Amino acid sequence: MLENVVKQNKPLIKLYTQKKRSEISPMNYKVQESKALEVVESLKGNLNKNTIMQFISPRYLMRNFGLSKEEIVSVYTKMQEEGLVKPRYTLRCSGCARVLGRYEVLNQVPEREKCIYCGEEDIERLENVYINFEIKK
Repeated sequence: MLENVVKQNKPLIKLYTQKKRSEISPMNYKVQESKALEVVESLKGNLNKNTIMQFISPRYLMRNFGLSKEEIVSVYTKMQEEGLVKPRYTLRCSGCARVLGRYEVLNQVPEREKCIYCGEEDIERLENVYINFEIKK
């Protein structure tokens, strides 16, 4: 199922927020927490050595660590708590997939936008915002 989501290019944050809190059991949460800590520790070493990498995307974590969307949220939460990353929101056109803007806060993203590249109108924020995490240097 997750592979289908990636192919459809749906925003990961939207998918996670659609899951009810009651669907995440305490046992799964503990496993997610321990796995998140392992990934964060692994990333810390790489982030300090890597001067080129500016962002960490959910897809990067899926591909390189085999994480579920819930585990990815746990990893980002831990990384934010440790001051390693900060969220960045990217608005993309639903017609041509070009970036229309990058924002530090989700509320800065316009509710509706018109694409300056292909002319697509009524691009909605909720369906076309993607989250990445900028690495703090």
